[in-house]
Amino acid sequence: MFQCHVCGGIEAKQALVTEIFEINGRRILVENIPAQVCTHCGEPTFSRETTEKVRRMVHGEAEPVGTIQLDVFAYA
Repeated sequence: MFQCHVCGGIEAKQALVTEIFEINGRRILVENIPAQVCTHCGEPTFSRETTEKVRRMVHGEAEPVGTIQLDVFAYA
């Protein structure tokens, strides 16, 4: 049974999401990650298998499919 760790919601939908991770000072974009997304607050939750696959990918077990330029803003 699903329960959101952010808002406590109990309903979710399956979706593919995009996340940015910071690994050793580098920002890495991972697209199309399967997740359960809370229908109340939108927070994605990943299975253990998905989390492990993403971890292996961003730590060098996969080659990037592309590279993008990223604009950076400081909110200060």
